[in-house]
Formats: sequence, structure tokens, C-alpha cells
Amino acid sequence: MQLQYNNQTLTCDITLPGSKSISNRLLIIQKLFLKNLAIKNISDAQDTQTLIQALSQIHSNTKASIHAGEAGTNFRFLCALLAVTPGQWELSGSETLMKRPISNLIIALKKLGADIQIQENEQNKILINGKTLNGGRIEMDANISSQFISALLLIAPAFKNGLQIKLKGSVLSLPYIKMTISLLQHFGANIQYHDSVIQIQNSTLSIPQTEYYVEGDWSSASYWYSVVALAPAAQIKLFNLHQTSLQGDSILKNLFLKLGVHSEFEQAGLKLYKTKMEIEHLELDCSDFPDIAQTLVPCCFGLGISCSLSGLSTLKNKETHRLLALKNELTKLGAMVEINQDSIQLAKNTAPIKNELNIETYQDHRMAMSFAPLVLKTNSLQISNPEVVNKSYPGFWRDLKMAGISIIE
Repeated sequence: MQLQYNNQTLTCDITLPGSKSISNRLLIIQKLFLKNLAIKNISDAQDTQTLIQALSQIHSNTKASIHAGEAGTNFRFLCALLAVTPGQWELSGSETLMKRPISNLIIALKKLGADIQIQENEQNKILINGKTLNGGRIEMDANISSQFISALLLIAPAFKNGLQIKLKGSVLSLPYIKMTISLLQHFGANIQYHDSVIQIQNSTLSIPQTEYYVEGDWSSASYWYSVVALAPAAQIKLFNLHQTSLQGDSILKNLFLKLGVHSEFEQAGLKLYKTKMEIEHLELDCSDFPDIAQTLVPCCFGLGISCSLSGLSTLKNKETHRLLALKNELTKLGAMVEINQDSIQLAKNTAPIKNELNIETYQDHRMAMSFAPLVLKTNSLQISNPEVVNKSYPGFWRDLKMAGISIIE
């Protein structure tokens, strides 16, 4: 796919998809506890639609083979859900997905009484005999994936004796854990988080209103912040975003102010427009919002400023090794980039950005969307495998075209 830009002012109104993270958590809560919960504005992301399909195959006291697709969240949440759903289950995922961490969650579930094992001689399947679990106390490393912790919390109200989790080490992506806690509390779960300990009692959940409206996806908004930052002139409206949010990525409104993007909240959503850039170097600990780094680094490169981002250890175990992918593609464009186990450093760039290049996406939706705004600096850019955006934001190319970027497929 070729993107082209002719230096016009970018103006458009965008209705963002519902938050994928909130949607996926609500679907697990609905399946386990609240069958009558109506979820409105649910994400149209491929990951969420795959989860809906998987959940439709799960019925108590039956057998089923469940495929989680490409999504780590789906696989981890389903693994926990099946452990407490009576029946015999076989859980699998894509080859890429099965290379991502899962053992810590399996160990934790076993400690809580789950009957679960990786199938011998076939590492891409997990066998689960679902049953009622008593719960109890466990310790978990919090620096591998917050999804392990969220997966356990989502099923914990069903435990006879509740659940206590002691978080060990640095807690990465804490806002995602807090999102899970907030959603459970919204439906009446008795849960507290204090001094690295999460305590949740056996609870009967209830629906405080007839439906739950999912707020817009802040992660998807990050690409529009980058568009406004890099465009000569732009004014973008994003619907379904609000100043108060469950999503940690809502910190975008503060981060991008330094990069020359002002956020103005209105009744229907958020208006973005350009203002003066405040910095020449961005230094940031991204432990609470590591995925945003993938948007920030190309944006800083396009703005001609340096950056040093840390707290990124989880990016090695995503759809691809995201730090290495960033380095590879930015280097193509003329950037000087260094990476280590949990950080990335981008040197200030004053030379013209190389154009007419092809950006590899490594089957990673965020690579495609994070690099697309750089067409505002190169006027022409090729994106390989553009369909990868379906994983989280299927309408991205449509919306980008509506904003004024020409797309040649």
C-alpha cells in the first residue's frame, strides 16, 4: 500500500472504535457472571471478534477445542476462564502466539487447584479440565505481563475462598491491572489493592444498569496525535473519548502537549490541534504505557527531536520484537537508534527523511499505524501488509483517507 500527502491541511471527524482492552474484559465478565449484560460500542477489532467467537463455543460440562487466534490477551483470559468452567477443553493459538509467555499463568492456576497442562509433544495446545476452584494466596512476578494478573482477577469472584495476589518486582502496565479492578468493582466485586497485594473476595456480581457503554480506544487515538504533531496544519475531532478514562493510554493528552498537540475536550469527544512544541528531547519511563512508545519514537523522529524511552521490557514478547522492529525500520529512514533489553534511544535527526521506502510491519498492527503518519514528512511511503491493522483498528486506513491522505492499494 502506498500513502501520499500533498501538504494540505488535515481536517476530519473520527469515530474511534470502542476500547479493545475494556471490551475483552467485559466479555469475560459477561460469560462467567453476567449473562444479561448488554455491552454497547464493543470493539470491532479482530482480536475482540475472535474472542466473541471463542466464547460462543464454551458451554459448561461439554468438550470443545478453542482457538485464540493471534491475541495474547485472548489466550490468557480464555486459559483462566476455561480453568473454572466445568468441561474438557483444548486451547490453542497461532504459532506466533504460542511463543509468547504463558507458563507463569499456568503455574499460578495450578497452585490454585486448576487441572491444566501443556499437551506433550505438541507445544501449541493446552489441555484443561475445568472445575470449581477454591482460590487462595499466590505470589506472581509483575514484570512479565499484566495480562496474567488480570486473567486471574477476572475469574477470582468465582473462587470459593477468594484470591490474594502478592505482586513481586516492578509492576509493568499497572493501568491495565487497575482497569480490571475498576470494572470488577463496577459490577460489585469486593476487591482491594494496597501495598502490592490484591485481595478479592468470593462475590456475586450484579448489573448496576441495563447496559455498559464502552469508551473509545485511547491506543487508537495515539496515531491521530502523531498525525496532528507531524502535519503542517491539522484539526482532528475524535469522538467517544473523555477526560476521565479507565485506560492508561489516556496519558496521551499530557505527553503530546510537549510535542505540540493540544487536547480540548467537548461534549461529544476530543478536538486536537497544533500548538508550539515545548521540547527538543523526550525522556520518559513508559512502564505504565509501553505500547505508546511505538507511536512516540517515529513521531519524535519525524519532528526532528531525540528521545530516550525506558520501561519497555514487555515489547520483546509482543506480535514481534517491537524494539528491534522499530530500530530496523527507523534506520531505513535515516535514523540513529540504539536499543537494549528495556529501552530505546533515538538521536536527533536534522537530515531530510528518506522517502519512497517500504515499511515492513512484521505482522504487527502497531508498526503499520505508528509509521503511517511519517508520510506527512516524506510525502510518499509504502506500508507492507496493511491488513494487519484489523487486529485492533480495522477502519484505520479508511479514516486516514478521510483525513486527507491519499491511499493507493
